[in-house]
Amino acid sequence: MYLADLSEKLIDQAKEQIEKENIEKVKSCDIVNAIDLSIYENEQFDAVLLFGPLYHLLTIEERQKSIKEINRVLRKGGLVFASFIPYLI
Repeated sequence: MYLADLSEKLIDQAKEQIEKENIEKVKSCDIVNAIDLSIYENEQFDAVLLFGPLYHLLTIEERQKSIKEINRVLRKGGLVFASFIPYLI
């Protein structure tokens, strides 16, 4: 399991909790931007939780970059669990 977030504070909190709870399944905690997941290999993950970027990224171009990166790191047949807030016009 890998944890990734743009917030250094949240990653630090996660690392503290992982150490406190002695959780061995987490391989790394990474500070990354959802539009650039270049630290991860192609087709590296069986599943991706995408909770935040689709409503925190403000432009359609940024959201599309994020989705493209998720597709790149996701294995064929992998699952994406995503949340978003629809914009009403």
